Amino acid sequence: MAHSNLNYPSDFHNTVFGRHGFEYIISSTDTTVAGKEYNAIQVITSATISCTTALGDNLSDLVVPAGMTIVGLFSAIDLSGGSVLAYKAA
Repeated sequence: MAHSNLNYPSDFHNTVFGRHGFEYIISSTDTTVAGKEYNAIQVITSATISCTTALGDNLSDLVVPAGMTIVGLFSAIDLSGGSVLAYKAA
C-alpha cells in the first residue's frame, strides 16, 4: 500500500490537516475497514477499537473515550462499539 512520505513538507501538511480525507466508521454499520491505510483515528463516541499497524503493536479491544485521537499507520480498523473518523494516509 502506498502512503505519504512525511519527509516532504507538502505531504506532511496534507496529512496533518486531513486533506486526504477521512471515513466515518460506525460500529453498527461498517465494522471493518481493510485494504486502506490511515494515519489517525479520532474517536467521536466512546469506542472499542481493534486495529492493525504497519509498525509497532496492534491494538485489540481497546476502549477509547470520545475526544481521543490515536496516531500511527493503520492498515485495518475494527469497531465493536462507538464511532470514529479514520483519516486516510494518502
